[in-house]
Amino acid sequence: MPIPHLFYVPLHRHEQQITIELPFDGRIRFIGTHIHLFGESIELFNVSRQERVWKRTMKPDRVGSAHMEVYSSAQGYPVRAAETHRLTRIYDHPTSHDVDGVTGIFMFYSLD
Repeated sequence: MPIPHLFYVPLHRHEQQITIELPFDGRIRFIGTHIHLFGESIELFNVSRQERVWKRTMKPDRVGSAHMEVYSSAQGYPVRAAETHRLTRIYDHPTSHDVDGVTGIFMFYSLD
């Protein structure tokens, strides 16, 4: 199922959510992300269990750019195919010109 991921970020603070069902029983071992300029945070939330799986916020580094930490666990986060998850991205766009936004997460997992 393709999910559009390129859009223009509205002015000021903007939150966008999408609900997904992961198509496997297994464990999430690693989550990384890619987010464009003015991206504030990304969160993966297990709606079925009402618990946060992972949330990361932008952290400026010493050269003026930004990065996000990754999730990494040898034990992994257990998921079931019937569970519903919500992916939330937040942007804060302070300028008056168009800014494109791309947000993506990359998950590595093992199957049960």
